[in-house]
Amino acid sequence: MSVDAPTESSPKNWWYKAASVTSSLIGHGALIIALLLFTYEIPRKPETIHLMAAVPEEDLVVDDFLESIQTTSDAITETGNAASSTGGAAGTGSGPGSDLSTFKMDRPNVDSGTELARLEMDAPTRPLTTATTKIGLTEVVPGLMGTTMESGSVAGSVDRVTAEIVHQLTKGPVLVVWLFDASGSLRERRDQVVERFDRVNKDLEKLGKMKEDILLSAVVTFGRDTHFITDKPTADFEELQAAVRSIKEDESGEERVFSAIRQAAQKYRKFQTQNHRTVMMIVLTDETGEDLPVVDECIEVVQRNKIPVYVLGPMAPFGRKQINVPWIDPPTGEQFDIPIDRGPESLLPEHLALPYWAQGPQFDTFPSGFGPYGLSLVSRMSGGLYLLFDDGKVKGPRFDRDILTRYAPEYMSLSDYSKMLNKHPLRRAVAEAVKLSEGSPGQPRMGDFPADDQLNPTLSEAQKTAAATESFVDRALTVLSSVEKERKDETSPRWQAHYDLMMGRLLATRIRCNEYNWALAQMKVNPTPPGGKNNRWRLIPNKEIKFGKTSGAETKGKKKEPKGSQHAKEDADKALALLDGVVKNHPNTPWAAMAERELSVPLGFKWESYYQEPPPMPKPGEPNKAMQREEAMKRMPKF
Repeated sequence: MSVDAPTESSPKNWWYKAASVTSSLIGHGALIIALLLFTYEIPRKPETIHLMAAVPEEDLVVDDFLESIQTTSDAITETGNAASSTGGAAGTGSGPGSDLSTFKMDRPNVDSGTELARLEMDAPTRPLTTATTKIGLTEVVPGLMGTTMESGSVAGSVDRVTAEIVHQLTKGPVLVVWLFDASGSLRERRDQVVERFDRVNKDLEKLGKMKEDILLSAVVTFGRDTHFITDKPTADFEELQAAVRSIKEDESGEERVFSAIRQAAQKYRKFQTQNHRTVMMIVLTDETGEDLPVVDECIEVVQRNKIPVYVLGPMAPFGRKQINVPWIDPPTGEQFDIPIDRGPESLLPEHLALPYWAQGPQFDTFPSGFGPYGLSLVSRMSGGLYLLFDDGKVKGPRFDRDILTRYAPEYMSLSDYSKMLNKHPLRRAVAEAVKLSEGSPGQPRMGDFPADDQLNPTLSEAQKTAAATESFVDRALTVLSSVEKERKDETSPRWQAHYDLMMGRLLATRIRCNEYNWALAQMKVNPTPPGGKNNRWRLIPNKEIKFGKTSGAETKGKKKEPKGSQHAKEDADKALALLDGVVKNHPNTPWAAMAERELSVPLGFKWESYYQEPPPMPKPGEPNKAMQREEAMKRMPKF
């Protein structure tokens, strides 16, 4: 017997429709729930920083400045690969097919009972690693991309890195590659690391992590060349210590750290592909690295192979590439200053090379609160850490890193930095002003002007320095003034402080140059006897601004001051307002300290006479100081 399907007019028709709709809803709902529960991780192509990427010609605004670090990357690569030793070839190149997608550097959530140390960060965070309070390491090492942390010492840095090693060992076997700067200046810190190895070994034994060669270590050194000290990775801590103690000092004065990281990553990648080990790199250095142009290749390799790089490195000077470290010549006891590369903390210097006038600190260097740019970038992009130790070699007042994190530099490639400057005219102007300041004259002569017939020639020579300074200042002010209207739209505290401080200092310096020339010109025209037994003249700061003013006879009956004096007053008012604003708006920062230094010295000058003892006559048989110094400089080491 057949059953007819309900018709449109059939009372059963709505039951069929209802059943059909319900069935459809249930089916689609189940499918949606299944899709929500199913997760699929889409492989992400590693973000690569191409520092040597070609920059479109129209994007370049400070050509010489940007080209200053565009040295030949290929030449560094060739010499670096050829120079690697003791470990054979540095390994095969990493092509697209070598992406180790099975090795994940994921970080689990911190246990609820873990005591967390206060962390100082300059970048967005990722989940923290497990703390190691069981072995006395109460401060957690975070897996924070780009984080800079103050460790206080090399020992503290090693302890923090130990926590990271422990965490990786909870997931499987690990290879730790120790890369040591082989320069003589690092001898003491290398010894400190070796001494810390004993504690690391005992800590890992307590946690039961030293069985079945689960942890291997390798030692690599770098200077001009890269050397693989351990022929193959070892699980023996005594062998590891012996390898570090056997390091021969590199006397080249070069530190090609990025080439060393790249070569080590290529050499040891087989331990990931064949042995399924996590590879970590720990770099100990106290300089910037001469091979910054290959940092993009370095980052590409460690990203592709998922190798976190932990840098135990120094504090970079604020806005400066070099600092001076003292060295005492053993035979003579004379002290010399040796320049070493420590910065800057940004991709390019962002701080005027402009001297301060009169007595007081010159603030040639400031601690920036950050590591050198290239090393910080590698640790950031690899998912490691920059563990900062302050060895005190960067002179100047210290600042709270909690405050400085608001003023962190931009971490980006050379190409992106150039594009950023073109996008922001104010920032471009700041960069151009910094470039103009390179090689600017130092502080003009302030004292030791003879009160005799040599006075005028000495005054004329001193005026040349002031004239050269004023020329640079005028050009820099022209550049900065052209973008003054852009100041209200600048949102970065770092660039706000840069611009306001530069404008204030340059205006103050222009006034001082005019006041200086005015004072020297007046002394030329109307030389005054020093009085008494005084035999020298010097200039001291004075609140009164005299430039552009005329004598009383010339101004008699005139109501207005000369135009030059009016401009000087306008510049002075604007300079003081800008510098006061920096102090108020950016307290407890390098910018505020420099503004306060500028404000502490009046803008004008006046003459003061004094007496100076004549130099003593050389004694018979006394060694020639100039020749002694020349010989000592030949013995000066290269750091």
